[in-house]
Amino acid sequence: MELVHSGSLNDEYYELTESQLYEKAVMMFRVGDYSMAVHLFKLLILKFGVNAEYVKCLAGSLHANGELMVAGFWYNYAYSIDTLSHGECLYYSALVSFEGRDFVTAQNNFNKFLQQCKHVSYEKMIKKSKLYLEVIEFKLKQESGCE
Repeated sequence: MELVHSGSLNDEYYELTESQLYEKAVMMFRVGDYSMAVHLFKLLILKFGVNAEYVKCLAGSLHANGELMVAGFWYNYAYSIDTLSHGECLYYSALVSFEGRDFVTAQNNFNKFLQQCKHVSYEKMIKKSKLYLEVIEFKLKQESGCE
């Protein structure tokens, strides 16, 4: 998936430092301007390089903006960059698949999350993953006509 800066490279944000741009992008996300947050996180990555935190934030902004398939791609990419610190990205990748009604992918990703992310800091996500898997199992049985 290509990362393209959609605005002019001479726009007001291009002149910001890395920390200023990150703070502005986070602020846009917090106030609900997800399109601008996407724009700013893309600019941040293009200007200062790829790191798992920026990619995860881009994915979260895309997710909040309703761009589920693209968000899933970026969540998986963030996880691949730093599997030790960004296990939650597997959970969110599964969640966007679930929200997009791709139950097989969601099931695979929730199972992968449960296998690979057993740290206590993921306790709530682990519990939710198990509940989502129960719902997915029910949905898949419904879809196959085997209720």
